[in-house]
Amino acid sequence: MTTTVTTTEQLLAMRGKDGVIRVEDDLRIECDVPWSAGKEISGIEVDGNLDCSGYLYCSGYLDCRGNLYCSGYLYC
Repeated sequence: MTTTVTTTEQLLAMRGKDGVIRVEDDLRIECDVPWSAGKEISGIEVDGNLDCSGYLYCSGYLDCRGNLYCSGYLYC
């Protein structure tokens, strides 16, 4: 199963109390995640594949147990 995010607001709403986004399956991010939003993300944990169609800023760590596809820039 793939979780698809189309806005930074949706992505930020997925954070836990510790600021980490955890997804048990695949995650597809179909929007750019600028520094202004990325600085609010403490980490991203994806048990499946992570597919970013834009650029992704993440001020914390990135843990991807599947494949990582990023057609834009990736800054962690």
